[in-house]
Amino acid sequence: MDIVQLKTQFHHLIDDIQDQKLLNEFYKILTSYKSNKQSYDIIDELTDVQKNRLSESMEQYSAGKTISDEEMKSEIKKWLTK
Repeated sequence: MDIVQLKTQFHHLIDDIQDQKLLNEFYKILTSYKSNKQSYDIIDELTDVQKNRLSESMEQYSAGKTISDEEMKSEIKKWLTK
């Protein structure tokens, strides 16, 4: 996908979003990028609980404790049929 196609797809995605909070987050990220504020990090927006869960997930990933998307879909189907 070239840059023009990517921009077009991005515009379509944004046009379809009805969640104002999500749009505000995108806006903050993009305006921060445009004004070259290198200090903005989306991690700073997370709660302590979210940061801890993210850290735990990264540790699990590093330890190889992951499953594929297909395996997860299979597990979900099993849970839903119980």
